[in-house]
Amino acid sequence: NADGTGVEELWHALQLSAHYQTGICKDGFLYAPDGHQEENPSLCCIELATGKLQWKTQEFGQANLLLANDDLLLLTHQGELIFAPASPKEFKVKAQAQILPFLVRAYPAISDGYLFGRATEKMVCVDLRK
Repeated sequence: NADGTGVEELWHALQLSAHYQTGICKDGFLYAPDGHQEENPSLCCIELATGKLQWKTQEFGQANLLLANDDLLLLTHQGELIFAPASPKEFKVKAQAQILPFLVRAYPAISDGYLFGRATEKMVCVDLRK
């Protein structure tokens, strides 16, 4: 409440089951993984002001999600790196490449334009500056 004495629920939306990470907020929208590997995992976009689901895709299975500038970067459990604009209108792949073998569960990192990713028995550094 405005007087600081309580909490008022503004909306209630679908329940997200983020197995490995929480969502990422950008420009009033939440981009978030939903579901466990065995439960048809998806990626979705929710408008924060209303709780309205903007889109949902199950195209890639379980993945870790990063935001770099205006792009979502997904590193799937199968080792595929996927770039897509962070857009509430649709999920549209801009680029993708197989950078690691199966099984990727470690959260990737970005530093100075380089992405560091790790699978069970392999680690890579990918130059994202181009």
